Amino acid sequence: MNGSRSSFGDSSTHHRDSINGDKGAPAVSKKWIFAESLLSNLRVMERAVVQNFMERSQLAYRGIDMDAHCERVPRGRADSDAAARSRSRGDDDGTAEAEGAAAASAGGAAVPPVALSAESLQPLWCYRAPQTAGRRVTAMTWNRKEPDILAVGYSARGEKRDALAEARADPADKSERGLLCCWSLKNPLAPELVLSLHAETSVSALAFSSEHPSLLAVGCTDGSIVVYDIQRDLVAPSILPNVSTGVHTGAVWELRWVIRGKDRGEFLMSVAADGRVVQWAVGKSVERLAPDLMHLKRPTNERTETTFVEGVSESDEAAGRRREGAPREETILSQQSGGMCFDISPLDDAIYIVGTEEGCVYQCNKSQTETYDVAYEPHTELVYRVRWSPFHPYYFLTCSVDWTSRLYRVGRSAKVLTFDSLNQDAVQDVAWSYTNALLFATATAQGCVEVWSISDVVYPQAHIQFTDHRRLSCVLFAEQESAVLVVGDEEGDVTVFLLKDKRFERPEMDEDQQIQWFDDAVRNQTG
Repeated sequence: MNGSRSSFGDSSTHHRDSINGDKGAPAVSKKWIFAESLLSNLRVMERAVVQNFMERSQLAYRGIDMDAHCERVPRGRADSDAAARSRSRGDDDGTAEAEGAAAASAGGAAVPPVALSAESLQPLWCYRAPQTAGRRVTAMTWNRKEPDILAVGYSARGEKRDALAEARADPADKSERGLLCCWSLKNPLAPELVLSLHAETSVSALAFSSEHPSLLAVGCTDGSIVVYDIQRDLVAPSILPNVSTGVHTGAVWELRWVIRGKDRGEFLMSVAADGRVVQWAVGKSVERLAPDLMHLKRPTNERTETTFVEGVSESDEAAGRRREGAPREETILSQQSGGMCFDISPLDDAIYIVGTEEGCVYQCNKSQTETYDVAYEPHTELVYRVRWSPFHPYYFLTCSVDWTSRLYRVGRSAKVLTFDSLNQDAVQDVAWSYTNALLFATATAQGCVEVWSISDVVYPQAHIQFTDHRRLSCVLFAEQESAVLVVGDEEGDVTVFLLKDKRFERPEMDEDQQIQWFDDAVRNQTG
């Protein structure tokens, strides 16, 4: 490669020399075109240009208020300038609209239309690109070393299936490949990396490695698991599955890297629609570690009738209709239960919680591959997500198609608290705050983001309604001090919101005090 560059440069130089009669100057003028640093320099310049008109939003993401730092005005300034600044401080929405218009003209980061429940909620920007239009956001995850890098997985273009239809879909029917983008705070207008999947399938799960932060594991709807090195892979993944070691036969809905122990590396853990919980060794290939951790089974007393949710189309399976069109014989004979999600205990990585498409929530142990440690009070519909509290190791959240999010205590089968969605809507995802022990957020199928506190099970602390009622699929809190939410949807957009109120910020407590605060809030709600 370097040789071809040199040859091209030399021929160009000799041609210019023959015209100008100046040996040396033309060679210098042409060298920058072939410099290896050209691409990185252009990227830095692009980020600087973006910052010129998105600086306010980027600083707000960090919790920095520009107006609070720009109060002093030289006495010689005209009063009109001070008045203009005062109006600007009093009209944050106008500033956001101006930045949104500038972003839209530059490439398209304008926020979708939303209705906010409080002035303390501020839309910042939207991660959007021409490549993501018409694709559903299916998974999101933060990089473990660089928390400003967000990896987002997308479905094949035009594919907008609910979870159960996705699990039953034939991968050969997909006309295009899914997409993977890495977005950065430094340039919200364009992804840092765009990768098309290795086969005609969609992204269904993502996970960054902690020990090797550039390694991104990707679970797919065809059951495969591949690993990309985002620093090197521009076309194909570095690590492919070993097809002879028992790959999943259904969509992989959750992936997690698990540290084996000191100097022993990591392995991958997955759950899929085929009802298997599996461990994988990652080396030259992704290889299954036998035996499987668990084969999920349907509960023996499961009802086989179809259930409906009021206000939802009968054809919309994930938002309210279950097992439509499945032969009754299949329902009776099949004892396999599709796995939808799992999370690992922060105290003991041998313990994990798994949620199923029947609404069951099980506590499992890696030492027991046939029986569950605890069968928790089930949801009445599919469980989309299970998330352990980042503060309190004895509590975890679930969310379900049955309109609810629930808080459970480890070891107690009965639910502790139930949070009903405002619009009686399927709850697609749930995420804990990383700074406030009581806060969590949910995303629903009819376009509503709700921010809840453990201290109030009746009303959310705030909510954001997308006015076009687009289906939301993913929600995450940014892993930083300021309270920022990122929300993925079926249109391929990832919208970023700032929660500015003090009740969303980190309280002046240490970790032990936050745990006690959590216990007190639960006691007040249940007592």
